[in-house]
Amino acid sequence: MVLLRHPGRLFVVLVLFAAAAVLLLQPAGLTLMQSRTAAIVMVTLALWATGTLPEYLTGLLFFLAALLLHIAEPADIFAGFASAAFWLIFSGMVIGMAIRSTGLGQRIAGFLGRHLDRSYVHLIGGLMLVCTLLGFIMPSSMGRLVMMVPIGMALADRCGFQPGSQGRIGIALAVAMGCHIPTFTILPANIPNMVLIGAAENIYGEHFSYFNYLLLHFPLLGMVKAGIIAALIIMLFRDKPQPAAVAVNAEGQTVKNPDAHSARQKSEQKRLIGVLLVSLALWLTD
Repeated sequence: MVLLRHPGRLFVVLVLFAAAAVLLLQPAGLTLMQSRTAAIVMVTLALWATGTLPEYLTGLLFFLAALLLHIAEPADIFAGFASAAFWLIFSGMVIGMAIRSTGLGQRIAGFLGRHLDRSYVHLIGGLMLVCTLLGFIMPSSMGRLVMMVPIGMALADRCGFQPGSQGRIGIALAVAMGCHIPTFTILPANIPNMVLIGAAENIYGEHFSYFNYLLLHFPLLGMVKAGIIAALIIMLFRDKPQPAAVAVNAEGQTVKNPDAHSARQKSEQKRLIGVLLVSLALWLTD
């Protein structure tokens, strides 16, 4: 009865039985090592898909099972931690946390609000441009979304777009797509890119240069694609901004002075901007 009330757990139990059958019966055409690999992958994907266990615990169990069943040498199993991809992802998480904790995200929202609420074209085009450029300094699409979605909704409130309105939907689409799609052309800006270069580096010994990758993809698949997406959003969800009489912060709450920042916050933001510029320079020059 407990399993029936939790379909995810029932699914995991069924996958465990299926994995055990694959491991013990060794289906025709599969070697012993391939059967072990298939069983481990089946259970891992089921646990990740259902969320039965925390993601980190599922990952640790995967590594443990791979070691105990001798799927590969330990150096091969943990090769991902030695690749550049892992550290780019880790740095992206740290950068995203720093941008939120220092208040730099809220400051960006105030700056954008003063310059983009003139028209819907300015608003959507500006958001698309900002989200795309953030790919250079925040190597995590989820980090950019976490920061930009509240900013986008605050801008929607500032422009008088009510929940469910065309203008608000257009802003949400601009932020979601701008943070993700054009930034695939920036090598460390998305996790799939990191998986690509990590696999290429460890399996084939191939190394992707940041600048060459950017030069090859960014002009067309980055800038042109971002422009096309912005134009379609403007055409399909066009609305007229009506700036509100009161300002709102990144959480959508009214504030008396959105530009007020403590001296400590301003100092932290300046130091963070300096760190981001140095990081970007090092990435660009490889």
